[in-house]
Parts: sequence; structure tokens; C-alpha cells
Amino acid sequence: MTTEQEPKKKDESRDHAPGLPPPARPEDLPEEDRKQYFPDYDPERRDPGFTGDFTGMREARLENMQQEEQEGRTFDESAAGEPEDRSVAWFQHKSTESMKYWAQFTQFKIKMDDGSFRVYDRVPITKYQANEIFDLHAEIQSLRSIDYEEDAKGRVIAGKKLSPTEARRKQNLLDQLKAKYYLRNAKTGEPMSATELLHVADSTIIDGILEACTGITLAKWAEGKK
Repeated sequence: MTTEQEPKKKDESRDHAPGLPPPARPEDLPEEDRKQYFPDYDPERRDPGFTGDFTGMREARLENMQQEEQEGRTFDESAAGEPEDRSVAWFQHKSTESMKYWAQFTQFKIKMDDGSFRVYDRVPITKYQANEIFDLHAEIQSLRSIDYEEDAKGRVIAGKKLSPTEARRKQNLLDQLKAKYYLRNAKTGEPMSATELLHVADSTIIDGILEACTGITLAKWAEGKK
């Protein structure tokens, strides 16, 4: 005759490391410790099987982080504004972040395309150098020479309009002037040459540095007006 055996009780000692006491339940801890170790614990909605095992909490938080990361890369066509407006805003934001990053340094160790490194100090520029840079920048943006002028009937009486190719050549000249005026070789004391500028290994780095240098000059002018 067989007798019905009682179900075996779960050996809770196997749920934790040998030689250590079972993990504490949140309700058994002081309130201060409970808030620190179980920030998600809610006594009114407590899972009866909830113990001090952090595995489930870690997995849940990891899942939330992965979901947030995935959502951050999702294109939402229903968002306000046209797609091109959002893309422009994104690039403007990244450009501002880049300027803020590079503006905090006064010295730059820059890798060249031959694998060597050269160190340059950021130096202040004179008023005439600043005028030269910003006049050239204005010509590129407006596609007009700095002395361009029209009469009341719209006829050109001074200067000239610039073609896209002329503006591109002026952009190259502007980059060279920025490098020459703002960056000085820490070892030789010489300004960065046009050849050195062309042989920087990562163009985005040197472009970001030069834009930040220009931004610093503009910021100083703004402060001077206060």
C-alpha cells in the first residue's frame, strides 16, 4: 500500500551562496536600507515571491535601457516639423557641442597623416586678423565681395558677385588663415602652415578646433558689449 507523500519543501538554502544567510526581504530591512537596495519596491504592489535577488531587477533595467536606446535611434515621421528641419536642428546641435568641447582646450596634440603628432597652442588674434577672417567669411556666405554695392536700380556699382567656385577657393583661404592665426607650433613657435593643415589625419578634428577658435573670438566680442 502506497501512501501519498507530502511535497518536498523548497530548499531555500540553495538560492544563495553556501555559508551566507538567505537574502533579506525588502520588508525586513530598515526603511533607509530598503530605499537604497530596493528602490523599486512598493509594499502595496509587492510580488509575494520578491526577495533580495537583484537579477530580475537588473534584467528589467537592462531591457528598459535597451528599449530607450532603440527608441533614440528610431525615426519618427509624426514628430513636429519637416524632416529637413529636424535634421538641420540635429546638425546645429552637434556643431554647438563640438565647439563647446574644443573651446575648453588651449593646446592641441594633433595626429598627422604620416602617423606623427604635433602640438599646437591656441593663441589670441589681433583686431586686423579678426577683421580679415570675418570679412572673408561674409564674402563666402553672401557670394559677394566685401566691397559689393548696388545702386537704387539694382545695378552693381562696386565689387562683384562670386561664383560657387570662387567661394570655394575663398573657403580654402579662410581655413588657412584660421590655422595660421590661431594655432602656433608649441615646439618651433611657428604658425600652422597651409601644408600642415592639409596633412592633418582627421579633417573633422582640425575643422572643429578652428570653428571653436572663431567662436571664442565672437564670444569675446559679445562680452565686450555688455
